[in-house]
Amino acid sequence: MALFTHLTAEKNVAGVRRAGIRGRRVFCLPAMVPYVVSHQWLREVRRWSGQWTYVAVDFRVPDDQVVLVGHYNGRSGR
Repeated sequence: MALFTHLTAEKNVAGVRRAGIRGRRVFCLPAMVPYVVSHQWLREVRRWSGQWTYVAVDFRVPDDQVVLVGHYNGRSGR
């Protein structure tokens, strides 16, 4: 299973714990070792958005699950 990190607003944490990450499109980044490297983008998003209430959510995707891969706000493919 692959481990990924997803950003969400702090107000969504209770819903994520209750029902999981939902939405038609979920943007995430593979979790890497060291752990700090994969969470650096949280600090970068905070910097340009001006919002300080983001939470990083780690989740796993089974190896046989089909996912789309691409650049944020760009064209995606398999």
